[in-house]
Amino acid sequence: MVITKDLLVHWWHYYGKMMYTLAELETFTKIIDEQTAERVFDIVIASHIEGDGSPTVILLSIRKNLVDKLFDSLPNVENMNQKNKTIYESVKDEVFQMISSTAN
Repeated sequence: MVITKDLLVHWWHYYGKMMYTLAELETFTKIIDEQTAERVFDIVIASHIEGDGSPTVILLSIRKNLVDKLFDSLPNVENMNQKNKTIYESVKDEVFQMISSTAN
C-alpha cells in the first residue's frame, strides 16, 4: 500500500462534505508536502474512526490556523502496544481500500 498525494487529493474532493476554496486546496497539498502523505493519512484514519471519514477536520483546522495542533494531537503509532498496532493496521488497510476503490 502506497499512500500518495494524488490519493489524498482524491479523498479531499470525493469525501469532502464542505465547500472549500482553491486556496484551501492548495494549503492542503502543501500540508501533504510538509507532513508527508503517510502522516496526513493518519488524519484520514482518525476521521474514519470517529465516524466522519471526510476531510472536514483538516479543512476546519486550516480555517482556524490549527493544523499543527491537529497533527500534534495524533497518537504515535510506534508507541502503541502490539494489539493496538494490529487494529490500527487493519483500519488503515480498510480505509486505503475504500478510498482506492473510489479513485479508480
